[in-house]
Amino acid sequence: MCREPSSNPAMLRRQAARLKRSVRHRTMLRRSWSPGGPTFLVVGGVKCGTFSLYEYLRPHPNVVLGLEKELDYFNAVKHSFPDTAWYESQFRVFDKRTPDDVLAIGEFTPSYCFSPCIERIHDYNPRMKLVMMVRNPVHRAISQYHMYVQLGMEGRGIREALLSDGGERPEVSYAYLTRGRYHEQIELMHAYFPDSQILVHRLEDLALAPEPVMRSVTEFLNIPALEAVEFKPWNVGNYAPTASDSELHRELREYFLPHNVMLTEKFGIRTDDW
Repeated sequence: MCREPSSNPAMLRRQAARLKRSVRHRTMLRRSWSPGGPTFLVVGGVKCGTFSLYEYLRPHPNVVLGLEKELDYFNAVKHSFPDTAWYESQFRVFDKRTPDDVLAIGEFTPSYCFSPCIERIHDYNPRMKLVMMVRNPVHRAISQYHMYVQLGMEGRGIREALLSDGGERPEVSYAYLTRGRYHEQIELMHAYFPDSQILVHRLEDLALAPEPVMRSVTEFLNIPALEAVEFKPWNVGNYAPTASDSELHRELREYFLPHNVMLTEKFGIRTDDW
């Protein structure tokens, strides 16, 4: 059954605007070209500054990023693995850059730091470079919870949600506690990739001193240093603390303490200020 065309002027303007955007998008795609699949992945973690890292690298003239920040390819949430043709088509160059200009191709999905994603990444490209962002796991878990509440994805109270975790499949679940056991994720990465292909940074350091952190990232990716980038924080959570936060913080700090110690002992990541 066909619908009669709308006679509402505002509706007609919105429909025309959507059609114009769709036509423009298809035209841009036809005029673009793909440099191939990614050479580096930002694999974690959720609410650890990956959005800021993405925005800092996005304008780099020698970097091409995916059409979406999170393509979710290796955890097969959105698309069937191993459809590499679809995946590699998501990296496009729309300007006048040539293949010689493209030195790094990247994607940012902060749930790739778990199994089976790491194994799939290795199967796809054993020379892939992996970047991992970490932060105080107590702050990370609470920030993730409030983000999901604001998105309408979490209806439980904060204590019930965080302390029950539910991380049987952390690559596709909330896994509030599991995601903060960083040493497990980094250990998995080292089981498949050499040290020279893994870089770990803390959100706290990126926030306080972004220039040296980003210099480390560009050196790791073998691209020129960033120029004229405004290092402002992106996608910062905004939520009010509750009266029960102090007790929950204490419980979470006790839970994460041995995991933080292992992160420092095994990989030299500072955790004394967590």
